[in-house]
Amino acid sequence: MNTEVTQGILQQYDADTLIVNLFENTEPAGATAAMNEALGGEINRLRALGDFKGTLNSVLTLYPNTSFPAERIIVVGLGKQSEFSAARAIEAVGTAVKEADSLGATHIATVAFGAGAGSLSPSEAAEMTIIGAKLSLYRYDRFKTFGSLVENEISVETVRIVEFDPTKIVELKAGAEIGCILADSVALARDLQNTPAGHLTPTMLADQASLLCADIDVECHILKPTDMTKLGMGAL
Repeated sequence: MNTEVTQGILQQYDADTLIVNLFENTEPAGATAAMNEALGGEINRLRALGDFKGTLNSVLTLYPNTSFPAERIIVVGLGKQSEFSAARAIEAVGTAVKEADSLGATHIATVAFGAGAGSLSPSEAAEMTIIGAKLSLYRYDRFKTFGSLVENEISVETVRIVEFDPTKIVELKAGAEIGCILADSVALARDLQNTPAGHLTPTMLADQASLLCADIDVECHILKPTDMTKLGMGAL
């Protein structure tokens, strides 16, 4: 999955799927309010009907008319504003991205979750958004030859954070970069943990550690059985 940060107007952005969010039992604000206005008040209409209340991880999928750039708009609930946290931002983003993927979305444009009423800094909001997006689609299918993981391929190719305020772009990009590093690191750790011992021998694990250290210019010392014996480790 590719991730980007760009300046623009979300409701006018050319992507097949747009994602916004809403706190429980609150009026739309920020990008969600702008989206609601562009949709002719549809989000508020469904709130009034009780079809969508903004409870944590609840999802509302809207299909605008043909004059709208996006094919679909996903509104995800953030739960109570008083209980919001960075962890909830990750969770809600993940819920929305998984929903988009299940619908066949390829290019997603989204707000940075928590950057407004959520009281997260732009950097932290971008970091949580990218972590949630990338980890929501993590799967370990190395040894799968049939079943849903093989038959249902991940459709999402790009997730872009779209921000209207150009003064926030630098901070958002810095946070997104950190989010990518953390999400990719978690995914690698999961891959190593999920790989059966017969396919990830100690030598292979050591080789992986050596490669990682080489990438970030960190010195790596790998102990062989003879080294352990000399040190009196008594592990073998």
